[in-house]
Amino acid sequence: MDAPMFTPLEMDPAWKILYNKFHDRDYGNIITKDEITLALPKHRHPRGAIYRCIKEMEEKDNKSLKSERNRGYRVMPPGQHIEVGAFRILRGTRQVKKGDHTLKATNVSLITPTERIQLSNMKSRTSRILCAMRKRVVEGEQVAVKEKVEVNMTDVERRLKRIEELIKKKKKIRA
Repeated sequence: MDAPMFTPLEMDPAWKILYNKFHDRDYGNIITKDEITLALPKHRHPRGAIYRCIKEMEEKDNKSLKSERNRGYRVMPPGQHIEVGAFRILRGTRQVKKGDHTLKATNVSLITPTERIQLSNMKSRTSRILCAMRKRVVEGEQVAVKEKVEVNMTDVERRLKRIEELIKKKKKIRA
């Protein structure tokens, strides 16, 4: 009776095993498919665990993974986060617009009253999402313009200061 009634297969969930094994990898390193398979021998399709691991790495370590075809996942350098994040947002925006277009193309005369209500709700929801997306883009552009103006002003101030220094030196030389 010393043997336990059951023995757990794993102490930690699959995503946590992956996170603990790979979160300290350096930027640019590749986590191969073989390494993932060795870390999770009992999982045939660990995609969900990988996605959760990526989420944890992004939140806790400020690192993200990008799929490398037929190789595994690369730890992206911070500069690449911007490019990939922008691509994902753009892809999401396109999908929302495509969905909106499909909803607008619905022949209302051929659907049931219940489906009409669903269609109306979805159109309203999509409209709010698109409006919020446009607002964020405008606000983002305003922030970007403000930052650009501030950078340009700083650059102009630096140049003016340098010109003033050169004028003072020239006056000293003439005197």
